[in-house]
Amino acid sequence: MMKCIYTGNFNDSHKKRRKLMGSAKEKALISVIDKGIAPSVFTRREANEIMVEGDVLPAHIPSSKSVRQAKSKTILSTRLHDDPIIGLGIYKRSDGYGEAIQDIGFDKFFLHFWSDLQIKIYRDSYTKMQPVTISFDATGGVCKKIKRYDNQLSGAIFLYEGVMNLFGESFRVLSMLSEQHDNVSIFLWLKRWLRHDVKPPKVTESDQSLPLMSGIVQAFTQYNSLEKYLEVCFLILSSNIKPKIPTCFVRNDINHFIHLITQWPPLKKAKHFSNKELFSRSMGLLVYSTSMSEAEQILEAMFIVAFSPSDDKIIDTNEFTPCHKSREFLREKIRGSSMTLFNNQFNEKNIERLNTFDIGIYEKEIEEFNCLRSFKEWTKSIANRCKINIENIKGIGDNAQFEIELETYIVNAMKLFPCW
Repeated sequence: MMKCIYTGNFNDSHKKRRKLMGSAKEKALISVIDKGIAPSVFTRREANEIMVEGDVLPAHIPSSKSVRQAKSKTILSTRLHDDPIIGLGIYKRSDGYGEAIQDIGFDKFFLHFWSDLQIKIYRDSYTKMQPVTISFDATGGVCKKIKRYDNQLSGAIFLYEGVMNLFGESFRVLSMLSEQHDNVSIFLWLKRWLRHDVKPPKVTESDQSLPLMSGIVQAFTQYNSLEKYLEVCFLILSSNIKPKIPTCFVRNDINHFIHLITQWPPLKKAKHFSNKELFSRSMGLLVYSTSMSEAEQILEAMFIVAFSPSDDKIIDTNEFTPCHKSREFLREKIRGSSMTLFNNQFNEKNIERLNTFDIGIYEKEIEEFNCLRSFKEWTKSIANRCKINIENIKGIGDNAQFEIELETYIVNAMKLFPCW
């Protein structure tokens, strides 16, 4: 057994640090690049192995700055070209995974990519799964903005993906990185994919993004716009005119739909949580409605409750107000429906997690979006009828759910009623 004693000024601060090189550099790069450990965390872990609180950082332990610089230089050295777009072009012509790159756009930037194997799997599963459903979503923050030759940065680049459930597993069918987020860019992406001799899906799901829905309609249905698609859906449900059934049905994800409702200003600012819950769950009932008449009953009840300033029994009578009856009708419908699917959506923490895009931008888009002979006009007529029916009715009590501002939000939301 050997006992060693340190003597001298070994605990003094070093004026210079050792250069990060050799095996120490290799160890650091493996940690921060391969294992994804942050440089500051790597430095702290190295220090914890040999130091106690109050010790001076030894010269051989690299600073987080030097580790970060080494990581950056190593990553840059692996690039095929300083310009990432040119690098993608070189990669496309190389062996390996380059064959998955289909199209590259310079300014504005876009990248379409899917492999031959993905195409083959989709074709094989098309006849085995009914109906074939693809879910589309756009995600920001997955890659940095591109620095162009004039040192200007590109716009935000989003990752667009089409995913289907294949035998209980998620299977990515097609993907796109795009600096532009309009329906034309999305339509071009989907049309390029269809040129690979694949059939469009029978059902699509999205997060209620209007550009995404519009691009899907133009690419996968026989109609040239989302407005025309909704007009046809209205005619099918409300008249004896029977146009051709759309070749692909466009649906919206219920989670995002309920989230958007909970972000309506009148509900978000409501003093009582019961107001938010009643109207949100009532809108959820419309998702389960199986006919126009059933949806009309629910809308009438919602408008009567929202438009009525008074509640309880009618003055000088023993009869309850339409507001009271409508509220009880909605509560009974909610109790008797499969609303358990929505229970998690009314948890405040879950609502915050779903906050993927600006509600103000969405409301502006939906307000500008119109089509003749639409569900909006139908809903507006129901609202006007309810106003007339309750105009001269006064109850003995105040209505806690009096939210007349909700009319605009409900009417605008009903534009996309067949997509829920």
